[in-house]
This record gives sequence, structure tokens and C-alpha cells, in this order.
Amino acid sequence: MSNKAVLETFQISKQYGNNKALHDVNLRIEEGQIYGLIGLNGSGKSTFMRIVCGLISATEGHIELYGKSGSTDLQKQRSKLGQTIETPALYPEMTADENLMVQMTLAGISEKKKIKEVLRRVGLEDTGNKKAKNFSLGMKQRLALAISLITDPKFLILDEPTNGLDPVGIVETRDIIKNLAHEYGLTILLSSHLLDELSQIATHYGILHQGQLITQISADELLKSTNQYIKIITDNASASAEILNTAFSVKCEVLSDTEIRINEQSERIADFNKALIMSGQKVQHLSCNQHKLEDYFLNITQSN
Repeated sequence: MSNKAVLETFQISKQYGNNKALHDVNLRIEEGQIYGLIGLNGSGKSTFMRIVCGLISATEGHIELYGKSGSTDLQKQRSKLGQTIETPALYPEMTADENLMVQMTLAGISEKKKIKEVLRRVGLEDTGNKKAKNFSLGMKQRLALAISLITDPKFLILDEPTNGLDPVGIVETRDIIKNLAHEYGLTILLSSHLLDELSQIATHYGILHQGQLITQISADELLKSTNQYIKIITDNASASAEILNTAFSVKCEVLSDTEIRINEQSERIADFNKALIMSGQKVQHLSCNQHKLEDYFLNITQSN
């Protein structure tokens, strides 16, 4: 992964009257990262994102996008940015294609063939003549995401992208975001107040609390800090460990004749389960112990 900084902020503060929404935020996001900005409601996440997008200005400090700062250079660099903080209102009587056509016209884009490709990226390529007013909440949010993609951004900023979605919608949105990063090389900044949700997708994290950036940490560092692991109980731990190591090249810690612990790849828990069952192993228990993620967040915010 490249070490080139896409976004770097220096002592960013934002004052609203007597309330300091952000206080000396120094944050760095590198090319190719999925950066999860986590904090309780009111912690300053949306304020920070709005400053980066140029929707509001900082009271103090400055930002760099792709190594450039200053109003003229920032305006140019923001052309590489897509966001869903203030997306245009959807036209309820129009289809997904028609909504995108309107937004492309407003953006001065004439390549109509982009519509089909963008809709495919967000899983809306088969909506046909269905009007936006009949879309589910998840479909509407994916259409808003499609609108943010029509300018071919390199850096995507998503404010609470799974907020209000049902479990199916959350998984669909999560998969789309990961695909945008991995297949299309986008750098992504997204916010949430749920560390457990972000842990399914983010490669790096920044924790905001009462307007201050408490820490920045990679997914690997978080995993080590929280002792996150998969616990598997089968009738033969050694045989099961050998199966998983052969199939997935994972390091399995055999704790007893029946218990295995895996300290990585929690997102593949279903694949592990399937592989063991297909190999004739009797899986009596399989769980991903993630409760300490929220404990980590609570401990670090309550100590600051």
C-alpha cells in the first residue's frame, strides 16, 4: 500500500459560539485506506468531514489534499472527491438512470455510458423503470452513493453510510464500499458511532471524542489491542486446525483436544465453518469474540 497522503489535517479547530466542535485535530489518511472515523453522536465527525469537503471552513488550522493546501489548490484537489454528506435530493418520480442523468447534466458530464457502470458498482443496474419513490431506504442510499461516483472521484467521504439500514442493507453497503476500495482503488473516509460495525470494513481508525482526536490506529493494531479472536470447538481440534491452515493459510492456536483459537480473519468465519463441515468435522461451537471492541472504545474515551 502506498504511503502517499490523500488527506492530512493540521491543528483543525471549529468554534460555534462558545462551543468548540473540533479542537486541534491532526489526522492523516493514506492512499488506498478505508479510514473509519468513530465517535459518539456530537463528537465532531460530520463537522470534520464538512470542513474537508469545503462545505464549511475551519476556525483554525489547515488541511492538505494530495499534498496541496491553499484555497485555489484545495478547490482543484476537491474535484477528486466524492461525498454523501450533502448529496442532491433524489427525484422521486424518476428512475435511477434518470436521476443520474440529471446529476451528470448538472456536473457537465456527457458520457451517458457511465450511468450503467456506476449503477453496477452500487448494485442498482437492474432497477429498470422502477421510480426512486418506490426504492427501499438502502436502495436510496446506494443511489446517493452512485451520484457521488459519477465524477470518478479518487477519494470518497461517507457520513454514516449504514445509518438506519436493516441487517441486509448494512451487509450490501459494506460489500459495495470494500469493492470500491479494492477493485477501483478508491481511498475512503467513513464515519460511524459503532466500532463493531466499522471493524467489518475499515483498515484504519481515528477516534474522535468531544471534538478531539484521541488516537489513530490500524486494524491490525486494534485487533492486537482488543484480543479479537475466533473460537472454534470441534471433536478434533488438531485435525480441524490442519484443515483450516491448508485451506486458508491461517495460524490456528490449538488450546485443547477440542478448542482452537484464530487471532485473525474474523470476516471469514462463515468460510471456516463451511470448510470444516465439508471436511467432516463436527463443529460444536464457533464464535467471533468481538465484545472487547466496544470495551476498547469505551475505555479509551472515558479515560480522556
